[in-house]
Amino acid sequence: MLEEFEEIVRKKLGFEIYAYQKSISQEIMKSLDTNRFVVVSMPTGSGKTLIEVFIAYYLIKKGHNVIILEPTRLLCDQMYHRFWKRIFESDSGVEYEGDCKSFEEGKRVIVSTPFTTSKCIGNAEALIVDEVHHAFGDIRYEQTLADLEPKYLVGFTALLPSYKKYMVDPRLVENLGNPLFLTYDFKALSGIDPTFKLPKAIADIFDAEFNSLEDNVYENFFRGKINGDKNTLKFLEITLYTYGKEAFCESYNRLLGKVEETPIIETLCEQRELSHKTRALKDVLNIYKVEEFKPVLIFTSRKSTAYEFEKVVSSFNVKAKVLTGDLSRYERLKLVQDARKGNVDVIISTLVGEEGIDIPEAKLLIMTDVPQSPLRFYQRLGRLIRGWILGTGQWAYGNVVGPLVNNSKLPKLEITYANAFPVSNGTKIILNITDVDGPDAYPASGTMMMISNSTWSLTLNSTEIAKYTVNVIQAPWNANKKDYVNYYSGFVVILGSEAQFQLIIPIHLSPGTYKITIVTPAINPNRWATTTITVS
Repeated sequence: MLEEFEEIVRKKLGFEIYAYQKSISQEIMKSLDTNRFVVVSMPTGSGKTLIEVFIAYYLIKKGHNVIILEPTRLLCDQMYHRFWKRIFESDSGVEYEGDCKSFEEGKRVIVSTPFTTSKCIGNAEALIVDEVHHAFGDIRYEQTLADLEPKYLVGFTALLPSYKKYMVDPRLVENLGNPLFLTYDFKALSGIDPTFKLPKAIADIFDAEFNSLEDNVYENFFRGKINGDKNTLKFLEITLYTYGKEAFCESYNRLLGKVEETPIIETLCEQRELSHKTRALKDVLNIYKVEEFKPVLIFTSRKSTAYEFEKVVSSFNVKAKVLTGDLSRYERLKLVQDARKGNVDVIISTLVGEEGIDIPEAKLLIMTDVPQSPLRFYQRLGRLIRGWILGTGQWAYGNVVGPLVNNSKLPKLEITYANAFPVSNGTKIILNITDVDGPDAYPASGTMMMISNSTWSLTLNSTEIAKYTVNVIQAPWNANKKDYVNYYSGFVVILGSEAQFQLIIPIHLSPGTYKITIVTPAINPNRWATTTITVS
C-alpha cells in the first residue's frame, strides 16, 4: 500500500517520500492494528503532513471516511489546496465556515474545523487531528472529539509536553482506549534515516493568552473606560499586551497622575500570578529543553519583564543571566564569555543585547516581543543565524500573529479602495484588499492594522481586526473565493482575489486625514499595504 501511495505522491505532488516518512508511516499503520488512539509528535519542518495524508489513504482503504481537523480556517484552506485536494481530488472537500455541503455529499476526506464538524455530523468514523495538543486540556476540543465518538483517532503535533499526556479526556479513553504516544525528535529521525538533513532554522509560534483579569483590564483600556491622558492610556494598553503585567504595572505606577487610580488595575498589579508572556515562556521551555539547545537567547524590550523571566527560567534548574544596560561593558563581556564556556545556559537580553553580543553557538532564540524596527528584528535573528555551529536552530515566538514566510515569492497585499466615516458606536472603515503576489498555496495575511496621523496612532492586532470586522464582501469577479478574517492572522486574502472588509472600531476618529498601514509579517515594510482615509 505504501508503494502505491508513493507513486500517487510522485505523480500528483511531484516529489519523493523520504525514508524516515515511510518508516514512521509503517509504524503508525502497524500500531493501528492494536490501537485506535495514536498521537504522533514530530518536529516542525519534518514533513508530518505527508504522513497524515498517507494515514488517511490507509484508513480509506480500510473502508472508513476520514475527517481532518485543523485548528483554524486558514490552515484548513492551506492544507486542503496544498495536499488533500491534489491527492484525493473529487473525493475530498473542505468546510470551515459552518457549511455542511461536503458532509452532506459524503466526501471520503473532509478538511474542517472542530466547530464546523460538530455542527455538521453527530459522529465520525476516523479523525486525523492536526495540532492535536489542543485536545489535551482545551475543553472545546475535548468536547468535540468526545461527542464525535470516532472509531479511530490519529493526532499529530510538533511536540506534546510531557505534562499534557496526563490531561487526556477520560471520555476519549473510554471510547478509544489509552493513547499510544509515538515521539520522533530530530535525533530519532536521523537514526531512522542517516540521509535526513536537519533544517537550518525553524519558526515556531506560541500563543501568549491573557487570563480573565488581564483581559478585563485590557478591554477597559481599549474601550476607553479608564480616564487619563490619551497618549498615556494608549502607551499602557500597548505595554500590557506587548510586555506583560510586570512592565505594565511598573509603568502604571510611574505614570500615576496622568492616569486615574483604578481598582481593577490595582488588583492586577497585586496579583502574584505570572504575566501572560512569562506563562507562554514556560510553555516554550517545557517543549524546547534548555539542555538540548543551550546557550539559549531570550529577547524582551523591558527590564522588568527580563527579571521576571529570570525567575521562571531558573526554576528549570538551569543557569540564567540577564543582560541589560545596567551592566558595565566588562560585565557584559564576562557574561558572554561564561556562556561560551558553558557556565551560563540562558541569556535574557533587553535591547542592549541586540547589537554587540556574539554567541555563534546559540541554537534557540526566543523573542517574546517583536521590535517595530525591521533592523532590530533582523539584528535579533542575527544572534541566532550568524556563525552557525550545528546547522540547526529554532525560533520560538510568544504572541506573534501570522506565520513567517519562507517562500520563493513573498506575499503582497494592496488596498484598492478606502473610506471612513463616523457611526454611532465609533468609526466605520471600509477597505478593499487584494493579494497581488505570493505563493499559490498560502493566502496573504495582514496581522496588524495601523491608523495614524502626525500626532496620533492606533494599532489593531489580529484579534482586534477579527473582532471589529463586521462584514466581508467578496468582489463579484471572484465570488467563488473566500477571503476572511480570523483571530490568528487578521485579514486573510487568497492570491489574485479581492474582498471588501468593513470594520467598526470603537473610537470616534477626529476629522482629518489618516494613514492606514496593513502589516504582513516578516516581509520588508516597503511591501506593506498603505493608503489614506479622510474623516469628515
